[in-house]
Amino acid sequence: MNRLASFLRKKQVRIGIIVYAVAFFAVILIANLEKVNGWLASLMGILSPVLIGLVIAYLANPFFRFFERKLFLHVRPSQIRRILSLLCTYIVLFSIVAGLLLLII
Repeated sequence: MNRLASFLRKKQVRIGIIVYAVAFFAVILIANLEKVNGWLASLMGILSPVLIGLVIAYLANPFFRFFERKLFLHVRPSQIRRILSLLCTYIVLFSIVAGLLLLII
């Protein structure tokens, strides 16, 4: 029983240290909010092209998989199947963007 109590006590001490550390860093962040916002804005400026690319890849993946698995299933070798699927995916995405731009204009 003594080992269990010692283990639980050590665990409580660790959790307490973590809670106080998080609270301390939260107070520091709130005190320097302008600097933190400036840093986050510059970080988002750097990472925004990467995030946009990830979103486009995520949205294009269903089209690519459809072309690869349904339309060009029997095309051999698989490299040609992937190239054709990618080209068709680009055509579909550019068509969607062009259609949206025509609706807006």
